[in-house]
Amino acid sequence: MKLKKLVYSAPLIWLSIFLVYLLLSFPFIVLNKEIGSISIAMRVAALFLSFSLLIFVWIGFTKSKLIEKNYFVLIFLGIAVILQLIIVFYLKIQPTNDLLYLHDEAISIVKHKHEISLTNFRNYFAQYPNNYGYLAVIYTWYKIVTFLGIGTKYLVAAGNVLNILMINGGILLGYYVIRVLKTCRLANLFLFFFLLNPWTYLSVPYYYTHTASFFILMLVIACMLIIKKANSGWKKIIFCILEGFILYWGIKVRITNIFPIIALIFVFFVFGDKSNINLRKIIFSGALMLCGILAGGCFFQGAFGDIMPKNNKNSFPITHWLMMASHGDGRFNREDVWFTSSFKTKKEKQDANIKRIIKNYQKAGIRGTAKLVGIKLRSVWLIGDDDASKMLVSAPDYTRLHDFISGPDNGGLLMYCYLFRSLTLLFMLLNVLYLLKKPDSWNYLIALILLGAMVFHCVWEANPKYSICFMGLMAYSAIMGYDGWKNKKDNKLSFSKKSLIIYLVCAVCVAVMLNIRYDIFSIRSHKNNKYYAAAQMKGSHTREITAQRGDILSQTFQTSRDFNTIDLNILFSKGKFQIRLLDERGQILQKKEIYPNTDESHFTWKLLKGVMPKGQKGYCISVICLSNGSQLRVPVYQTGNYDAYPKGNMIWRGREFKNTDIIFGVYQRNRK
Repeated sequence: MKLKKLVYSAPLIWLSIFLVYLLLSFPFIVLNKEIGSISIAMRVAALFLSFSLLIFVWIGFTKSKLIEKNYFVLIFLGIAVILQLIIVFYLKIQPTNDLLYLHDEAISIVKHKHEISLTNFRNYFAQYPNNYGYLAVIYTWYKIVTFLGIGTKYLVAAGNVLNILMINGGILLGYYVIRVLKTCRLANLFLFFFLLNPWTYLSVPYYYTHTASFFILMLVIACMLIIKKANSGWKKIIFCILEGFILYWGIKVRITNIFPIIALIFVFFVFGDKSNINLRKIIFSGALMLCGILAGGCFFQGAFGDIMPKNNKNSFPITHWLMMASHGDGRFNREDVWFTSSFKTKKEKQDANIKRIIKNYQKAGIRGTAKLVGIKLRSVWLIGDDDASKMLVSAPDYTRLHDFISGPDNGGLLMYCYLFRSLTLLFMLLNVLYLLKKPDSWNYLIALILLGAMVFHCVWEANPKYSICFMGLMAYSAIMGYDGWKNKKDNKLSFSKKSLIIYLVCAVCVAVMLNIRYDIFSIRSHKNNKYYAAAQMKGSHTREITAQRGDILSQTFQTSRDFNTIDLNILFSKGKFQIRLLDERGQILQKKEIYPNTDESHFTWKLLKGVMPKGQKGYCISVICLSNGSQLRVPVYQTGNYDAYPKGNMIWRGREFKNTDIIFGVYQRNRK
């Protein structure tokens, strides 16, 4: 009995410590100088306005009759889908980073039906076989929509629609779970939580494994509930097999989808007697799930075995991600990729990673490791916009709305995102405290999964997007915490005003002293002062060019926005060059000579006079070689599958290359 109490309470105490740390970090995060260009006074004002708005809207909803109505789910879907479609078709966000590679490769496989390339995108798919599962999902979706007659140039929008289905599907599954376990009122509060949650809209354009995992995780929980509540033996058998099938696909998409099964073992141990669950039932259910997992594996091999690489010797071992997580800020590091890639076999990679992991932690010591864990906790769970300000920066056309979402004027949105996340964590903490006093098996299951996710990302590579997978569980926990706080008179846990004030004062004092001494709360966030007019930010490979006098490399683009700065990701390694900006009639607007004397591949040209187009206008950036034997290294996006920048093309020696673009950026800096 004592062992069960310990197994029950220890994880909850651990989770509460993590949540307290994150909440204490919140003021230091939002007041950090590097978070953006807005002043501290404006940040505080934005936080106050956001808080006031949330309180006003939340109280208004809880007092209205809608909260008890069954049809509120239809109202939620109507509002959410309309706003999500506005994000898709107005912002026209283009894929970037990992999603771009999966998107391009999926189009190529749909067109030509070949194995996943191990050489494209600098050996990306050779190094990261963990993305094969989700690539199969995107490939299948693209195959369906192209079969229906949708052209490849609309597949980004199709991917966004898939993401809307996964996001809203996951939310509805959470609604179903709460509706069955609790009340219609709490289920509607769950929907309203996501209606106010900026993640519901900002995550739509980046349809990567995080949102797919969000849907799969909620589907796993819903299947568990159906199995638990089923009266028919055949229904239990069917859904146990289906659960195993879903788990296989979930693990293929992201390994963290295995956490519900691990958490379930703890729940069986603690609540098995109360739930009338014996060992024989557990073994039988486990065997059925195993059958489902085997069925999922057979289906995967049968459906996608012909596109899976047969001889990949360059895949990264698991130790690579553990190594990246062992130093710096624990996030993706290009030098770590080069390090792991420098070894030939998987065994050599693994051994080298382990040696570096040990060396990194020995160098950091206990204090350094603790600080690194804190950084990763904050990076994953406290970054309120889930890196949306970085992921939503690439678009064929830029509007004023882009400035407020991913540009220099997104400070107000960031403050709202951070505040919403901190309030979510606060009510999650209240829920954990109530759980310590009043056990609940389903609530405990959710808390265990969240704790597992937090612990996992303390040793794994950190990324703000990783919390997206668990957004539904965070919402569930927060709603339960809110419900417990709202009905605190019925709970054993209560706080006096005096004790609460003393606790808060002491906590803030301790936090301030620790921050002054060890700088444990500060975090560097993305800072952007570029009002983009046009840009293409990714390359599929690098072209080595040896040019003669008079050769011209150009990139065309269109924009209706003012700009005064041009960025080119070109290494001018040898020779003499002149860069020109031309209008759509070919007239030279400005020019500048370049004498390469460094190995810098990023060239920034501050125009002497800003350009102010009246309406949509075409322009051309031209690099003219003024000497024989000139040498350039030009990263370009050229795959033949996807046009990364549809509003222009690269031109070399008078020939225009369709669906090919260099990496460039045209923007207004520090607009007044």
